[in-house]
Amino acid sequence: MTEATSLPKALERTWIENKWFALTARVVVLKVETDGDIHIALQDATGDKPGIVVVEVPEKPQWYEIRNMVFSWARTRFPFHTSPGKKLALNQTSVPSRS
Repeated sequence: MTEATSLPKALERTWIENKWFALTARVVVLKVETDGDIHIALQDATGDKPGIVVVEVPEKPQWYEIRNMVFSWARTRFPFHTSPGKKLALNQTSVPSRS
């Protein structure tokens, strides 16, 4: 196994990518990238604040529980095919929560 100090710069995570944030938001766009990562675009839940935050859920075993939760927000049948820019249809526009 290679130590993080010897990884190429392009593969290293920036400090912000390793930081966790708590947001109250609504999902406005849900996409599965061609590499399998899920990208979730979030907007202020009340609509009062401008801007979009995009989060990524990697296609790795430790993220499967969260990926299953995210897929439950969309009308997706498996197996499915994705392409660049393809958005998944959301079931609703509510604020997801983790119980």
